[in-house]
Amino acid sequence: MKLKLRRPERRDLDVIVDWLGDPAFRRFLYGDNERIKQQMGSHILALLGGAMSMPSSTAGHFVCAAEDRGPVGLASVQDLSWRNRSCAVSVYAAGVVESERFYQSAFRAMVEYCFDELNLHRVSARVDSTNDAAHKALEGLGARREAVLRGHGLRDGSPCDVYGYGILRAEFDAARGQTDDSNATAGVAHGA
Repeated sequence: MKLKLRRPERRDLDVIVDWLGDPAFRRFLYGDNERIKQQMGSHILALLGGAMSMPSSTAGHFVCAAEDRGPVGLASVQDLSWRNRSCAVSVYAAGVVESERFYQSAFRAMVEYCFDELNLHRVSARVDSTNDAAHKALEGLGARREAVLRGHGLRDGSPCDVYGYGILRAEFDAARGQTDDSNATAGVAHGA
């Protein structure tokens, strides 16, 4: 699956709102299907309007778009520290995609963006312990599981563990040198 990261646009709102009808998407985006619609709507509006009012620790929200299908997921760069040249990334798949291939391409695109475009030294991610596709994707990029945050998440009303992953630029460059046949485009598209 070839993915391109791009900034959210007004035309994406209907697609993203449709994703909110998918319990699997809501589960990973919010942690629990019981979140009320008003909170979901305000989160999406903040996502789309965030480019105008992002805090300095946020590099941005992105739509993950497949060449042949349009938007298939969301991603973000958070906790950006220019001083430490580090950040955290998050990736959310829409229910319409094959999750393992999506996570491989989306995490690769986000990590490439962070290292190649933002010139960072370290990228981290927190992933629900039940999201095997995301674990495999991160480990396939060379990321290491560095932490287990016990009971950190809430899934279907019950506490669950969250795994903390980290990857350094040198580790990613080494892994990329071995498998540089990327299916993702790291650059962020400008315009429509």
